[in-house]
Amino acid sequence: MSLEQDLFNQRFARIKEIAALGYRPYGQRFESTHTIPRIVAEFTPRTAEELETEKPQVRIAGRIQTVRRMGKAGFMHIQQSGERLQ
Repeated sequence: MSLEQDLFNQRFARIKEIAALGYRPYGQRFESTHTIPRIVAEFTPRTAEELETEKPQVRIAGRIQTVRRMGKAGFMHIQQSGERLQ
């Protein structure tokens, strides 16, 4: 048996063990409503007052690039498809 096949069999056995313990081996599905490029394009031209009255709710998925904590406030940069959002 080749090394690659042996590694595949080990990983597959671990997945079976995780499932036997009652856990979902591949996690859960996350449904996003917007992409970061769409948010940037749609909400950048709007004023703060417009956004405050509308209070749009979005669900996004992306990679967290930085986390900055400043007193009671915190900032995070999330990246997706080459676009960043704070």
